[in-house]
Amino acid sequence: LGAAAIPALDYNPLVIAVYALLQGTLFVGPWELGHQCNHGAFSSERWANDFLGAWLHTTLLMPYWSWQYSHAHHHKWPNHVYEGEGACPKVAGVGGRASAMDRLEAVLLEVGPEAWAVVHLLIVLVLGWWGYIFFGVSGAPAWGEKGSSLFFAPNGMFPADRVKRLEKHRLSLLLLSAWVACLAAAAWAWSPALVGALYVAPYLVCNVWLIVIVLLQHTREDLPHFGSGERYAPDARPFTLERGVFYGTVDRLGYGWLGSELHHEAGSYHVLHHLFPQIPFFKARSGTEALDRFLASRGCAHLRKVDETPIPQALWEVGLLQREVAYSPTTGDYRYLVAGRLVAEP
Repeated sequence: LGAAAIPALDYNPLVIAVYALLQGTLFVGPWELGHQCNHGAFSSERWANDFLGAWLHTTLLMPYWSWQYSHAHHHKWPNHVYEGEGACPKVAGVGGRASAMDRLEAVLLEVGPEAWAVVHLLIVLVLGWWGYIFFGVSGAPAWGEKGSSLFFAPNGMFPADRVKRLEKHRLSLLLLSAWVACLAAAAWAWSPALVGALYVAPYLVCNVWLIVIVLLQHTREDLPHFGSGERYAPDARPFTLERGVFYGTVDRLGYGWLGSELHHEAGSYHVLHHLFPQIPFFKARSGTEALDRFLASRGCAHLRKVDETPIPQALWEVGLLQREVAYSPTTGDYRYLVAGRLVAEP
């Protein structure tokens, strides 16, 4: 329909924008299915998971096995200040603060928290995806100066001495190159404008959705980060996997019908996903209900964090947070800074 309507309407920008918004929102579904394959939740056969997952993620320009490894690291270290992969904040007082982003943050915080929140969200939503996959921005500090790019290797995540890991990374890029060649052939055969309107524009919208989902799964004022004695602080309340999952993860129910029907519960039942990543998305709700019953039977019903805040409001609240956490002697963990103020324990 889009292939016929968009040229017929002379590539009207408004039509392309509406199409991109709708199609890009739908793209999140296949992306999430690829994520399910990554965890072995699609099939009991590894080859079947990898075949479908590599196809889905490659056609959405994500190097499948490269992201498989980085995502596994995220699951191993959720909300860890040193090993945490993806949306990992800086620790106040550690390292320099001389980057352009650091200087911009300081200037905007002087103007006011609202100015910082607007620019912060724009940068994260528009550039965050590219920063992470190409340059390892917000990746784990544990990877060192070589970083954790999903494209440029060898690096800290894909070192030269990890031959099998590096081979899978290169296979991912080979598949991506083949897909990009297909897109280039389609642009040559039909029109670069048509490929841009039908594929590139929705792809950009899909990336924004992915940033929103990932960011809100583990970021909120009261969600702490933990250390394991990396000399940042005493770490009186050190990281354990259970703490990272239950205290550093939140189930966001504000997505409503869109999250359950189109995004396959990607942001709605994330606590269960971290505990049992091989449970498929269509059992996430019933699995979470069973988890709730189990926790309640042991007097721990409070452990699963649930937030029904509308997603736009939740994003604004995240935008107000600084890019740093600071050690809190009171709680023994790391808490976000808001305009230089340490967020208190609720």
